[in-house]
Amino acid sequence: MVLALLLSDASKPVCYRDLDRVVFQCLLGAHSMWKALSIFHQSVRAGCAPSKDHIQSPLSAFDAHIGDCACQVRSQMIWELIEAYREPTREEILQRAIETLAKVRAQAAFLLHEVVQGHGKGRKLRPAHLDALTTNQQVWRQIGFVELFNFTGKVSPTLQSGLDQTATEDATPPSHDKAEWNVDNLFSMGRFLTLCFLLSESKVVELKDSPFEVKVRAYLAPMYSKISGELESLVPPSLRKGARGFCEGEGKLKVQRDSMQRHVSLITSDWVRKTSLRLGLHQLHESLSKGLIASNCKRFACAATFPSTLLLRLAWLRLDTPILLVVQRFCSHGELHIVYCRVTRTPAGEAAATRSIQELGESNWFHLDLVSAEELITSPWARLPHVVLIGMSGEGTFDDFRSRLLHISLDDHDQPIQPHANDCQEIREYGAKLRELNFPRFILHDAAHHPQFPFALPGDEDEYERVSYLLGEGLGEDVSRLFQVTKDGAEEFGAGKSLDKLFGLEHFFVEYPLTVVKEFKDKPVVYGCKVEA
Repeated sequence: MVLALLLSDASKPVCYRDLDRVVFQCLLGAHSMWKALSIFHQSVRAGCAPSKDHIQSPLSAFDAHIGDCACQVRSQMIWELIEAYREPTREEILQRAIETLAKVRAQAAFLLHEVVQGHGKGRKLRPAHLDALTTNQQVWRQIGFVELFNFTGKVSPTLQSGLDQTATEDATPPSHDKAEWNVDNLFSMGRFLTLCFLLSESKVVELKDSPFEVKVRAYLAPMYSKISGELESLVPPSLRKGARGFCEGEGKLKVQRDSMQRHVSLITSDWVRKTSLRLGLHQLHESLSKGLIASNCKRFACAATFPSTLLLRLAWLRLDTPILLVVQRFCSHGELHIVYCRVTRTPAGEAAATRSIQELGESNWFHLDLVSAEELITSPWARLPHVVLIGMSGEGTFDDFRSRLLHISLDDHDQPIQPHANDCQEIREYGAKLRELNFPRFILHDAAHHPQFPFALPGDEDEYERVSYLLGEGLGEDVSRLFQVTKDGAEEFGAGKSLDKLFGLEHFFVEYPLTVVKEFKDKPVVYGCKVEA
């Protein structure tokens, strides 16, 4: 229901009988973007002045369910976006965008009131300007949304002040075809963040039996109901009931969900393309275009897991991305332990950034420091955004582990069961093993054994053969062999499907470590998902 504002074409006709529906959808879209950018702005300010007072909303609000197996890429994208908008000119325009969106909400609510009051009245008895609203762009202009795009459509810190730019009447938000990664375009980045926010709010876990399986899905209806409830001060229920076409059928909601997920997947794959050029990997960029980025029948775009992770590892080394590894491990006594490990780049890692694309990885590229929950609560660095890696460790498969976690977390006890915090010899030994882990090598092993695409390739083409061939053609046989070596050696190294040796990586996202430890402190969780009622 937010697509009328976020993804529709400006020239799309609007019939008068549909005007209330379109305006209400614009109101939902403006509120969603206002909320998403407000959360994002908190993270920008937290980086400038790390204080617990600035941490009001979790950054996992942008942990969208897309279905493209690219959470590791999006975690870096969002972290880079936060870093980019700490630049004063960008932050100034971000602040103005939030203020403008608040005005757009108010103007959309007023316009909706006018339209609903005009129901059943002839043209002469209703406001004349309502009949002039015959396209999306005219509606956008009426509620002030075009003004927002005019000054956020292109932000550049080289400008003396982005706020001094004059608006142009013809400016229109780009459509799906313009889905691109560009930190200097706040509108495009704001739309990306808003869609991520909505698809995160929509996430639920479905539990399947025989055999047990955990599936993450995105359902828009509960999320839209929640957003509508937040707007009661602007749009009381009596006015909302008068707006025709408020409710959308299940079929339309699925189409909207696919459209939102497709747009995020297109921007994600564009980040992979542009980052390969930004980091000087022109041959990889060519290989991405030849088939390392693939699309399915819904036109979702997805970069193959191993090459995108190679690129991600290089970005971590070049940009000194802060990382927190969180491993949930069941010891042989059946107790659940949470192990926190701060991962930081070393001088050796910084030096290796120029050649790491062709190397397996050395343990001295990153320093792994085990930290306690208490340290995460009190340390200033834990109040800064980090890329968070969630690992699972214990007997069995991922679904076996999730089943145990969910059984504990959903158990109806008077007192919640907390992760085991007492001294455990097994966990001490496991922590020592983690501290010596060759982290950059582990990341490649994990990416190589993982399915390379979340869908079947045309003609039942083998995904691993495609990746191996295109890596060899673009980056050389050394990189193709690197892929084969890391894939074949994943289980032995402890990064395969079996979780009992080291751990398996379950998820990547951006969050404040302080928020993560508070989430895990109360009860074991499958992080970031609500279990379907």
